[in-house]
Amino acid sequence: MPSTKVLLLLVPFSIAACTTTSERSAKIQVYEQPVSILDKCQKLGPVNISVGILSRTPDLETELRARLREETAKLGGDSVVVLRTDTLPKEFRMQGIAYKCF
Repeated sequence: MPSTKVLLLLVPFSIAACTTTSERSAKIQVYEQPVSILDKCQKLGPVNISVGILSRTPDLETELRARLREETAKLGGDSVVVLRTDTLPKEFRMQGIAYKCF
């Protein structure tokens, strides 16, 4: 019976760790630094995401980028520039700026 309790506790963490990507967010361009192509785009604003230590996946970078794309899509953007990635004691964070170019 104790193993059932552990399994029930781990399932929500496993589900929370899976990041799905919408069709719209999959089309968002991710840039590692500001590029001149974005000069003519409309700046929509900052996008900030974080992943807790307990909910991280084996490929953390992919998960952070997927979430950054999702947040950019919510703002109506089609491009995002990653400004910063931080590793903190209890979470990982990624910050960027969303743009609408098309």
